Amino acid sequence: MLLPHYSKNWNRLFLVLLAFALLAPLPFCFRQDYGVYVHIWQNIVEGGNPWFFSSGMNTGNSYGPLFGLFAWPYMLYSHLPQMLFILIWFGISRMILNEHAASATATGRSKKGLFAFFWLSPFFWIDIASYGHFDIVVAAVCWLAILRQTQGRDIQSAIYLAIGISLKIYPIFILPFLIWDRRGWHGRLLAVVVGLTAGIFLVSYGIWGDAIFFPFQFTQARPSSYLSIFRFIRGVFSPWPNLDFLATGLLGLAWGGWVLRHGFRRYSSLYASMIAFLIAFMVFKVSHPQFYTVLFILVPYWWVRESKQAGKLSRRVTQAWFAPLVFISFSDFLFVATRGFQPPRGWLDDLIGLPFFLIQVGALVLILRDLRRFPNRGEWSSS
Repeated sequence: MLLPHYSKNWNRLFLVLLAFALLAPLPFCFRQDYGVYVHIWQNIVEGGNPWFFSSGMNTGNSYGPLFGLFAWPYMLYSHLPQMLFILIWFGISRMILNEHAASATATGRSKKGLFAFFWLSPFFWIDIASYGHFDIVVAAVCWLAILRQTQGRDIQSAIYLAIGISLKIYPIFILPFLIWDRRGWHGRLLAVVVGLTAGIFLVSYGIWGDAIFFPFQFTQARPSSYLSIFRFIRGVFSPWPNLDFLATGLLGLAWGGWVLRHGFRRYSSLYASMIAFLIAFMVFKVSHPQFYTVLFILVPYWWVRESKQAGKLSRRVTQAWFAPLVFISFSDFLFVATRGFQPPRGWLDDLIGLPFFLIQVGALVLILRDLRRFPNRGEWSSS
């Protein structure tokens, strides 16, 4: 049985949902970002540049050099990368579901709730199963990097983190929390991350030249997106002018402030990384639902481990962590139901970033207040 601590009916449901997720997208055209991926991979297969077509037009690739490796499974079958993304979600969710179900603190209600979180939420069915966002791969290597670091396997942790940074830049946000924690300074981890990431980019530069820097320029030039507070600020409901130009500086201040606090307090690498991602995504101007995939993995993993360690967790802290993720699923549903906030629902594009920002700020306040009382959150062995 895939889920030995669940009933046969739940295992059947698990298999049915997995099969449907794998097979349902196959007869249909590529959706959302996966359609962009296909053009990029096809250009790579034909010997082109991952970031620019032969005409000089950019491919829309805002990702790192390792993203191009998905062109090889794409060559075998156009939907194969998408199926791999679904299988990664399946593998991680199965591990977390089984770990929770096997613990003494698990209840029938909590087992069903966690199952529903992974397999019945709009986020999975829209962002991964339908749209085929590859951020699940980035989330998986971030999770593995943290897991290996807590197990004392710094070299493996560094390799996973370097892979993540070379796929998409935002895993770099957790680097300070892996190289400095209560166990001290992890110099080997830092050296391997820097060396391996630099090596990947140098090889890529040797092949494609300055084009490898396009994702950084592209991200900086893009306007704020609908889940960002900066999108609300430049929208029709705001009295303020466009403040997108402040986003990068504010991101640096907010994230840097958390790095400094961690430097003095030295929280667990997992918990500090979760907070770092929450802060970064909350302030980042190009905020998309798929970025939060990493929190859709880390938060339930932490919750399962913390519940086993500490018994019953504070309901308020649990709700604080899950509230932004529930809102992401809700926003995905709205996005699909309105066909991308098309008229007459176009006002959602201008407005939705405000309540999401307030939810995240409220969650962060509760989390940090709880952390003052329990500074050892997430401080347990992952072996």
